[in-house]
Amino acid sequence: MSKDYVEIIEEAQFYLDSGQQERGIALLHQASELAKEAGEPIQQSAILNNLALEQERVGQGTAARESLLQSLKILQQANALSEAAVLKNLGLIERNLGNLDAAKQYYQSALELVTKIDDQLEMAWLLNDLGIVCKDQGQLTEARVYCEQALDLLKDQEAFDVCAHVLTGLALILELIHDVKGAKAYYGKALELYRQVDDQENEAVVLHNLGQLSDNQNQLLDALEYYFQSLAINLKNNYKMGVTENLNALAALISTAHQVVESLEQQSDNPLKNNPLSFKQIMSAWRQVLEEALTEGGLLNSSEDFALVTALTEANNLESAIEMHKQILGYNQKIEYRQGQIKTLIDLSLLVRDSQKLDLAEQYLTQALPLAQETANPDDLYNIYFNRGDIRMMAGQVPQAIDDYKAAVEVAESIRANLLLEQEALDYFAWPNLTAYDRLVRINAHDKEPKKAFFWAEQAKSREFLRRLRLSSITSPKQIPQALIDQEMQLIAQLRQTGTQLQVANEPRLNILRNYEILENNLYQLWNEIEQLAPEYIALRQGKPSSWEQLQQCLIV
Repeated sequence: MSKDYVEIIEEAQFYLDSGQQERGIALLHQASELAKEAGEPIQQSAILNNLALEQERVGQGTAARESLLQSLKILQQANALSEAAVLKNLGLIERNLGNLDAAKQYYQSALELVTKIDDQLEMAWLLNDLGIVCKDQGQLTEARVYCEQALDLLKDQEAFDVCAHVLTGLALILELIHDVKGAKAYYGKALELYRQVDDQENEAVVLHNLGQLSDNQNQLLDALEYYFQSLAINLKNNYKMGVTENLNALAALISTAHQVVESLEQQSDNPLKNNPLSFKQIMSAWRQVLEEALTEGGLLNSSEDFALVTALTEANNLESAIEMHKQILGYNQKIEYRQGQIKTLIDLSLLVRDSQKLDLAEQYLTQALPLAQETANPDDLYNIYFNRGDIRMMAGQVPQAIDDYKAAVEVAESIRANLLLEQEALDYFAWPNLTAYDRLVRINAHDKEPKKAFFWAEQAKSREFLRRLRLSSITSPKQIPQALIDQEMQLIAQLRQTGTQLQVANEPRLNILRNYEILENNLYQLWNEIEQLAPEYIALRQGKPSSWEQLQQCLIV
């Protein structure tokens, strides 16, 4: 204890730079206590802030949150910028833990502080953070506004790292509204800027996002290239959250890659025929690159990482794919990453189902269900219920299968009733998700229950309309004045904010509830006014029942 905290910090940084995160984190704890003993609260707060970021990098999200809360408490009497920095990092931790409402509140509180002192760089950063959280919540218009405001603040700033963050955020949003060309252009600009400032962690994030973009466009080899480039950087630097995102994406891609390649090789117009390397050779080359990245990183106790790399690059049949997913599941569980666990459990279930292990397949989905209910992701819930329904049908458990199909339909219907969420309108409806309805129609028809079969057929027809509506070029009816549309959007935004207040309020909520009712009444009065101009528009907004022929009038063919 004879050393002062400055020396301990330097020693900690040495271990962190050499890849020995556990030792470095222990020393930062020690430095924090020494700063406290030395009567240096601001320095202790800064040390705790850095400690939290290192804890987050190795997957210790809960510990990171505690370190930041302790830092924030110390800063209660400190300057606004320091307090805002801690609030911003708390927002990051909450977002990574899946608590989006809490993250948004922290970011908004931080933005209020930096706005008061007119720090435009920090304002831009926090506006971008808010945009990303709104994107995660499916509020795409609000997200884009935040990010574009941030980009506008950076026009006269030479802040390459902040600008790269904003460009990445905008690219994510454009990708969700299906502007692939625009998204790729923004990713390219962001990647160039991150490389200029040598920010490898975010370089890996952008490469992963480019992999997803290629993956979604069925560009198999491009997706593998981007994912593996990202994984090499994340393994080298021991960025655990980045590693798990790469693993989850690659596992899904590689599980079917060999089947895809085999199918292409049988085609006369095989697009891979001029490729000098076989798929096996490509995977072998990437295994060497990844193992070199691990070695170069100088990490201790990395046998698990080497085993993961081996499983990932050598999966070439059903059994090896199952083993690969099991190892990735263990990795996700180790760092307590819920979304990764859900995805891996669903994929594992489908793989063991294909190997005729129906009981185990059902167990994996049942294990995933409470995790998906916690995150409330409708796509995950639908996939779990629907696939478990199929597995139970295969096992002859018809009543239980029907219950699962009904639960899947309830998820779809809850989304239909909540059309104001843009993410659901633009992205979720891109897939029909009608197969659960089809199962219910067939089962009821087979059991001579024509009324029930007809009911589910009509429900499915309505969902199909919504899908076609999204794919059409329909816009707000031109006969509605823009002022009314703007007023509608404003009221909807206020309703969402008030709804959030109702969820988080600790004291009596009567005033908040009254405000919500006033806003809701104002919105319905406005809709009554708009209905005189465009009844179909309001029918869609309010979910009013209409005949199939009437709804078809809304489509622009």
